[in-house]
Amino acid sequence: MDDYNLCLFNEPEAGAFLNGNTCVRSTLDKRQPVHHEIFPPPFDITEDWCMAADGKRLEERVIPSETLALLYAPLPRHLSTVDKDILILMAAFTGNIDRYVRLRRPRPINGEMQCMVRGIYHNTFFAKWCYEQPELAVLRKFVRARFIMNDDLTWLNNDRHFTKEDVPRIIWYPQIANRTTYLELLRLIPELKQLVAQALVVCDSPSEFARLEPDITPEIYAEIMSQPRSDAFQEFLHQRLSNEEEGELAEWMELPHDIHDVAPYDHLVSKEMKPWFAKALKEVTLDDVGFENREVYEPDTRDARDLMRYMSAFSKQPRDHYREERDRRVRAVTEGNGNVLEYKTI
Repeated sequence: MDDYNLCLFNEPEAGAFLNGNTCVRSTLDKRQPVHHEIFPPPFDITEDWCMAADGKRLEERVIPSETLALLYAPLPRHLSTVDKDILILMAAFTGNIDRYVRLRRPRPINGEMQCMVRGIYHNTFFAKWCYEQPELAVLRKFVRARFIMNDDLTWLNNDRHFTKEDVPRIIWYPQIANRTTYLELLRLIPELKQLVAQALVVCDSPSEFARLEPDITPEIYAEIMSQPRSDAFQEFLHQRLSNEEEGELAEWMELPHDIHDVAPYDHLVSKEMKPWFAKALKEVTLDDVGFENREVYEPDTRDARDLMRYMSAFSKQPRDHYREERDRRVRAVTEGNGNVLEYKTI
C-alpha cells in the first residue's frame, strides 16, 4: 500500500525493505494543534492533518535518540523508524546523494528545499545530481552558483538567454571563485553588474570594483563594512555618499529582515555566513535545523550549528546493523548445520 497517496501500488517492486514509508498507529496518535503555522504530516490516512485541540507541531517534537544515532551510522537494510525527517534534512544539508535518494519522501517536507540548497553550495557532486533532475529545476540557479565557485561557466551556452534571475544572490560562499571568473560572468550576463561588484568586494579587488562603477546598494555597503577590506573601498564610499546617506545604510544593516525579503531557499546558506556561538541543546527537534518558512520570524533563534554541537557530544553508541545482520546469518547457518549433524547421528 502507498500510505502517502492513499492508494495501492499497481506494480509493487520485489525485494522490498522497511524504509520508514509505512504509516503506523503511533504516527496517528501524534496530533497537531490548530494553528496557522502547521504543515500537512507525511502520512494523512485519516485525512484530518492529525489536528486536535492539543498537540505539537511536527517541527517541535523531540527526536528519539535512536533516530539521532542514525545520523552518524550506516543506514540499516530495514529502517525501523518512521520518524526519519531529521535524516532526510541532514542528508540534504550535507549533500549525501545516496542517503538522500533512499530516505526522501514522495513530496518535500518542511525545510527540505532549504537544506538541499545548503547541500548544493557545499557539495559539487550533489549539485550536479540535482542539476540533472527535471523535478528540481527550481534549484538550478543555486547549482549555477556552485559551478561559478568552481570557476566553471560552461553552462552559459547559446541554447538559451540567461538573465540575472538565473543566478542566486550568493556566488562567493563557501568558496570564492577567481576574480577573472566573475568578470567573465559579467561580460556574458551584463545584468549581473551589482552582484559581480559585490563578489569583487569579497575578493578584495578594489581596482576592478571601481572600474565597474556600481551603485552603492545596501548589500554592497554591508559587504564592505562587515569585514576588514582594502582602504580603497572606504574611499570609494566616502566619495559617493553623504553623511546622511551613509547613516541610513548603516541603520539598514542593523535591521532584522523578513525572510520573504530575500530568497527563502538559500536562507540556511546566508545564515551560516554570519558568526554564531553554538548553544548547548538539551534535546533536538526539527526546528533546530534552523530553516524558516514563516512570514515573520525572530532572527537568529535556531541554527544548525547548535545541532552539530549537540551531536558532537552525543553519548549514544550507534548500532552496527550490518554486523548484527551478519551475526544472525552466521547463527542461522550454524544452527542449521547442527540440526543436520544431529539428524545424521540419530
